[in-house]
Amino acid sequence: MQVAFLWHMHQPDYRDRDRREILLPWVRLHALKDYYDMPARLERFEGIHQTFNLVPSLLEQLEAYGKEGWRETELELFLRPAALLTLQEKQAVSDSFFDASEERMIKPHPRYASLLREKRLRSFSDLVQRWSEQEWRDLQFWRQLSWVDPMIRDRDPALADLIRQGQNFTESQKDLLRERMQYWLRETIGVYARLQAKGTIEISLSPFYHPILPLLIDPSSVREAMPECPLPEPHSPHPEDARVQMELAIAFFEDRFGVKPRGVWPPEGAVSEETVSLMAELGIGWVASDEDILARSLGRPVRNPHGNRTIARDDLYRPYRTLGGKGPVILFRDHRLSDLIGFEFQRWPPEEAAHYLVQELLSIQSRWTGPEPPLVSIVLDGENCWEYYSDDGGPFLDALYGKILETPNLKSVTVSEALEGRTPLPVDRLAAGSWINGNFHIWMGEEADRRAWALVEEARRVLEEEERKGTVSEEDLCEARTEIYVAQGSDWYWWFGDTHNAANLTRFDEMFRQHLVRVYTLLRRRTPDSLLAPLEIPSTQDLNYPEPTLLAGPVIDGSVTHYYEWLSAARHDARYSGGAMRVAGESGIECLYYGGDESGFYLRADPSRPLLKKGTHCRWEILVTVPNRLLFRFYLTPQGYEIRKTRQIDKEVGRTSEGSEEVLDGTKARAVEGSVFEVMLTWDVLETGDEETLSFFVSILTGKGERETIPSLSSLCMTIPGRGRLGRPWFV
Repeated sequence: MQVAFLWHMHQPDYRDRDRREILLPWVRLHALKDYYDMPARLERFEGIHQTFNLVPSLLEQLEAYGKEGWRETELELFLRPAALLTLQEKQAVSDSFFDASEERMIKPHPRYASLLREKRLRSFSDLVQRWSEQEWRDLQFWRQLSWVDPMIRDRDPALADLIRQGQNFTESQKDLLRERMQYWLRETIGVYARLQAKGTIEISLSPFYHPILPLLIDPSSVREAMPECPLPEPHSPHPEDARVQMELAIAFFEDRFGVKPRGVWPPEGAVSEETVSLMAELGIGWVASDEDILARSLGRPVRNPHGNRTIARDDLYRPYRTLGGKGPVILFRDHRLSDLIGFEFQRWPPEEAAHYLVQELLSIQSRWTGPEPPLVSIVLDGENCWEYYSDDGGPFLDALYGKILETPNLKSVTVSEALEGRTPLPVDRLAAGSWINGNFHIWMGEEADRRAWALVEEARRVLEEEERKGTVSEEDLCEARTEIYVAQGSDWYWWFGDTHNAANLTRFDEMFRQHLVRVYTLLRRRTPDSLLAPLEIPSTQDLNYPEPTLLAGPVIDGSVTHYYEWLSAARHDARYSGGAMRVAGESGIECLYYGGDESGFYLRADPSRPLLKKGTHCRWEILVTVPNRLLFRFYLTPQGYEIRKTRQIDKEVGRTSEGSEEVLDGTKARAVEGSVFEVMLTWDVLETGDEETLSFFVSILTGKGERETIPSLSSLCMTIPGRGRLGRPWFV
């Protein structure tokens, strides 16, 4: 019998192309922990052949680490000298540098574990007081070292020495660690090409940015398995985008590996008749999906009850040919065996787990009655499960591969090797669905999913309009299309809604919207308000921001008159605007302070660059979006700031018209710029009522003549104070 392992390697696209910044570290960390050792391990076991599915956007991100001009937010935080870490940077280190499996990746390292214990016992302010540079520096190091796979440690004496050292790391050692990480990132890409050329592995691919192809080709395909599911509004089929995503992937594959790919793992195992028709047109030989899709396609179960579990029928362990026998071959994974590796065996002793899996394979062979040997497909994520195994899964995989080699008549083969000499059975019609419950609920079944799809469609239509007009450069149109393709990726919709949750859900929400915001920016269109508010609004009980109770309104004089003047105001650090920490000096605004009393609203902006003192330009703007859309422009004149108010009206997606402009007198609005910029606007001029919500943005004219908006993605909000009572602010 044959077993075909397919390991799917994928991460979302974490790149901010405008700033050439990689916002999250997971591609780099998983490369060090999983992407290299998974194929390299096979060099120890001649005769074990496997398939690795590599998503082009993942490889492209890996390559970015070796290209000049790209930087990673967290890597820069590691490289920052511990003595120079600001309070905000220490907060970021404390919040994210323990993000790993405690049992498998933190506890085995005494220094790392002790830092985590102390973090849990003390408040952040206590840590800042108690920890020296050394504690912060050791934490910076262990964040990186804990993600280095044992195989890489064994092969790299410099990394092994750092791990043995354990603590008291020095700043000079950071350059060494960075260089070794860069080396292994380069080796990661090379090992796949080398082993494919040798015949040990087969590399398959997915569409470039990992979209759910059936939903992209036809959103109504969600209703095949979920007839009552609402559709996003607006929505449109985009088979042309599905084709482009596949053509880009194939071209990338041929450029990097020198051959055309034979097979495709459709993202999330999502297939449909239209999907395999596209694959056939593009010359793809095989695809894979889940056993639930086979059951729905055949119209009968593929498992029979057997005691307290089920036994798969012979139907599951043979290949099929789609499009009534004329399309690509399709394999259906054994869901149970795949999940044993993905979720269960991490709790088993490695030898026992390996033995059990081999015995399960042999039991399939013993029951087999088909004319050809059984072909068992085990398909799963090749990266995320291993952090919950001892030694990153190495002992389990070594035991498993060894037992397969020792077992007569059991071969581990690539998918293409498995299909040689076999006669696939025709399947008349392929059901539309994914590897989760055979449907698309995760990606379109919840309201937040559909809101996200609608935002993409709205941006897509604006792009089409600008393409027809021909007023935007081809370069900007191309970049805007890329941002659309990225926003079509499956990962964003995985996290939206109540089905899944993650500690960094807010960050994913922001990154998704940022891709669409950039579409409008590139097209010179106004960003719609729908992109400035989160798709997922956190419970107000989870928000913890200072009360902006300004019992005595600040003096509007352009300076911090006294220590207590803004002490109780809400504070927003602009360097963290948009979900990613900004490089010092990149933003024109360092901090915003805001609040109110019964008469009016107060704002203070602390610029991060020298103030412009000449000219009549409009340096500052405040855009109010709730309860009414109002724009306040601040023009510098010899007599001070002249404040003009304009009502804005949305006429269509991406466009705004303006009403007449009103110049406000000093009783309604005041603004002074000195060492800081201070503003007062009465509630009347803001057109607010008691206890309404005020939502607003602040923008500043940059040195390049462009405007920077703070926050970049989500508005600042507060409750308008009622008579005798002040509200509590919240930040979306």
